[in-house]
Amino acid sequence: MKMKNVLLFAALLCIGTLLLFTTQDRDDDTFLTEHYQFDDEGELSKEMRIKEPLLWHFERTKDLRLGYPPLERLVEARKQTYDRQVEMLDDRGDITAPRWRERGPFNIGGRTRAVMIDRRDASGNTVFAGGVNGGIFKTDDISAQPPTWRNINDYLENLSIGFLAQDPTDLDVMYAGTGEGTAGFTMTRGAGIFKSTDGGENWELLSSTSGSAFSTCQHLVIDPRNGDVYAAMNGGLFRSQNGGTTWTKVLGSGQGATSNFFFDLQYVDGVIYASNLRDIYKSTTGDLNDWDGITNTADGFPGGWSRLEFSVAKSNPNIIYAIGNSGGGASNVYRTENGGDTWLKLGFPGVGGNEFTNGQVWYDLDIAVDPFNSQNVIIGGVPLMQSLDGAVTFQLYDFSFHVDQHNITFDEEHEGIVLFGNDGGVYRTTNGSPNNGQDKNNGYNVTQYYSVSMRPEPFSDYFLGGTQDNGSHLLNDPLVAR
Repeated sequence: MKMKNVLLFAALLCIGTLLLFTTQDRDDDTFLTEHYQFDDEGELSKEMRIKEPLLWHFERTKDLRLGYPPLERLVEARKQTYDRQVEMLDDRGDITAPRWRERGPFNIGGRTRAVMIDRRDASGNTVFAGGVNGGIFKTDDISAQPPTWRNINDYLENLSIGFLAQDPTDLDVMYAGTGEGTAGFTMTRGAGIFKSTDGGENWELLSSTSGSAFSTCQHLVIDPRNGDVYAAMNGGLFRSQNGGTTWTKVLGSGQGATSNFFFDLQYVDGVIYASNLRDIYKSTTGDLNDWDGITNTADGFPGGWSRLEFSVAKSNPNIIYAIGNSGGGASNVYRTENGGDTWLKLGFPGVGGNEFTNGQVWYDLDIAVDPFNSQNVIIGGVPLMQSLDGAVTFQLYDFSFHVDQHNITFDEEHEGIVLFGNDGGVYRTTNGSPNNGQDKNNGYNVTQYYSVSMRPEPFSDYFLGGTQDNGSHLLNDPLVAR
């Protein structure tokens, strides 16, 4: 009888869990609604082979009442842990302030989605960058070879930096969005948005951004007319008109858009542009119910995308470029010359006829147009591709860069300067042309380690570690890896 009760309880628990799972209020742009995908040979696709462990971790760590892992609680958990450590102090010494030493590597970067040029420096050489698991770094001279980076803060409540932005109305004010969301699922979950009021030296987590809607930040834009902050989040497009104290969702599912997951943002000449999974919207006010879709009903624009990146030409805002997915790979590039009324299907950024993201457009994709030349377009997938004829034809941009491109940032005040963030860290070109790229990762210590082992002897300096997309390292000196 007892065994029957146990089995009955287990069955009811499974049914209850299934009901809880299937009745969550989920949008079509969350990864939980995606089904397994198979290739032509019946094997799991590359995308799903990566998603599967993330799905497993999501299910294992979620709060059943909420339907997601409530990582926003980590801030309070960290505080409680510290308080309890203080209570447990004894003759063993102060365990609340352990001493940690950097062990390297000093010469290898890591996955980077956030790159920002500090506009307080007229030369454009002061740059901030953020690793997806490594926090915020700064260099005072990106032009140096090699540059010197310093870690701004090792103790932020979340070190997954998704995007960095500076307030053009007050250059001492900066924002850092956390969390890495790509194509509707989370690579590294964030804790919200941080703010600095002293030029990036100190950062505070905005309590208004706790919660699941702010768990990944893909882009931030500050309106130069009034300082309003726009955040492209996994839960919608949000706006703050008081420096991050409060936020209002101004675009998303049920609010004039086809989905909640937003990818790209841009401000050009009094217009704010935003893209979600499959459409681009624009507004002159940024207000709720004052956004126009320029792709969902436009002539010539494809439907059915699940990722959309775009770039508006600052030298001619009527020209907009867009790229998305065709299946698991990249689409052709589309261009409008009339602000989005009609679109042209243009070149396919392939390599030898092959698709240039290796079937992982959900992971690595970006597009940017030169602010000084509307015909110069750079697109990042696995390699970088460039077009000098307005996206009609493409060629490889630079062979020396690390693969898997996530961020392309043109210097809008210095022609020819372009910064890049990829799985290998930060790179830079100086004349806008291919094959002069420079590795800028000296001291930019954001390498992601899956596992590490130390030689079993006291005070050993001998380490072995396996990394994300940067090989396996032997370290026997704190400053280098071999």
